[in-house]
Amino acid sequence: MKTFQDNQNRTWEISLTIGAIDRINAKCGIDLLDVENEKQPPISLLIADTRKMMETLLCLIERQIEKFEITADEIGDVFDGKVLQAATIAFFAEYADFFLQTGQVEKVAAISETMTSSARIRQAVAERIPEKIAAITSDLISERLSGNTPEASELTPEA
Repeated sequence: MKTFQDNQNRTWEISLTIGAIDRINAKCGIDLLDVENEKQPPISLLIADTRKMMETLLCLIERQIEKFEITADEIGDVFDGKVLQAATIAFFAEYADFFLQTGQVEKVAAISETMTSSARIRQAVAERIPEKIAAITSDLISERLSGNTPEASELTPEA
């Protein structure tokens, strides 16, 4: 079992069991047991689709949501970006542990490989974002100073 904290400092538990895997499959259409699916491994889907990741997490913590007396409208408010990242890390650690405990090391290796590749991609993107923002800002300033951009008043539609 892995844990993470939300932005209200509540501790949530992520526990992956066969029952939880079945609920995720039924509710989200994701078969977590099919790690090595060549068409779309579940881990790749969850990394690429934040909504699916959140739905998966909600399946895992639904009983705790009731315990904390949080409404469906409120649950999204406790999952800001930082919390979602912590929950996602806890989920993938629990996912790998599930297969490690069953002795399926090839599935642990597949999860680990995908997570490592994803982390490298995120790192490369994160390193390039500041330089891209600086370049865009510089271009916008240059255009503004050269008079090549329309004034805000020109962009406002007439009544």
